[in-house]
Amino acid sequence: TAMLAVGDALALVLAQIKGFTPQQFAVFHPGGSLGRKLARVSEIMRQGEELRIAPETATVRDVFITLAKPGRRTGAVMLVDGQGKLRGLCTDSDLARMLQTHQNLPLERPITELMTHNPLTTTANMRLIDVVDILSSHKISELPVVDEEGCPIGLIDITDVIGLMPADDAADFIQNAG
Repeated sequence: TAMLAVGDALALVLAQIKGFTPQQFAVFHPGGSLGRKLARVSEIMRQGEELRIAPETATVRDVFITLAKPGRRTGAVMLVDGQGKLRGLCTDSDLARMLQTHQNLPLERPITELMTHNPLTTTANMRLIDVVDILSSHKISELPVVDEEGCPIGLIDITDVIGLMPADDAADFIQNAG
């Protein structure tokens, strides 16, 4: 153990002399805890076929029944305008709350009545650790990823983030999120 401490000290001194940054360390050791914390959203976001995107003119039925996709899916549907820009987010939890509150409401009602308008978003270049702070502080499970024009290109789902965290960090996150 003494030799490990000497080795660590030597590594720190050399890192300072060479100007080796935490970001550079993360590039060479992406599987370590520092690498995971400095990972970018683009490295873990769901994209392509994994996304659920619907026009904001859709009905609740269109979004949750007609547009349903088989297999593992996210619990959120991103709603876009005619130009493809994100206008809202509707989650399975939003649907469950609606059904609990208004059991006999028709599914033909506009999704705009149910969705979260102008939801929080992130960019593909943001660090994962910053996204974890957003998810935790706002107590949300999904975060749309948008490009410069505001069009959805991905989605961060809390289950994906927790899977990347060391067990102790994940347990702390879950405890603080509730």
